[in-house]
Amino acid sequence: MVTDFFRMLYTTEGTTDMDQVLNTVWTKVKAAMNESLMAPFEKDEIKRALFQMFSTKVPGPNGLPAHFF
Repeated sequence: MVTDFFRMLYTTEGTTDMDQVLNTVWTKVKAAMNESLMAPFEKDEIKRALFQMFSTKVPGPNGLPAHFF
């Protein structure tokens, strides 16, 4: 019974007319922002960002502290 409940809970019923759904969602990332986000990055940028983090604090939802990286 439990297995059936969660199977039904996490099973998609399919999507129809996804464009209509997406047209009701506000755009958060504009074209200029996206261009900046998609720009190539350098290894030095990543190193600087990691070294600016406190090594034992967890900065995000992945649960891994900076010294892991």
